[in-house]
Amino acid sequence: MGSSEKKTKIDISICICTRKRQEGLKRLLDSIENLEIPPETDIRIIIVENDSENFTENFIRGFHQKVHSE
Repeated sequence: MGSSEKKTKIDISICICTRKRQEGLKRLLDSIENLEIPPETDIRIIIVENDSENFTENFIRGFHQKVHSE
């Protein structure tokens, strides 16, 4: 890339619907976390718990804290 070329910012949103699948959600988020993401890329993960009971809230909060403390 020449010095006059500008890197394009890339925004990616990943939407996940889940219902009583905490272990599968954990594997999916671990896989996303292990991706090699270029520095000019922002990723937003949107998780929807599709159940009247919130089975994943504590797990999601812990994952969020872990990712944002690194």
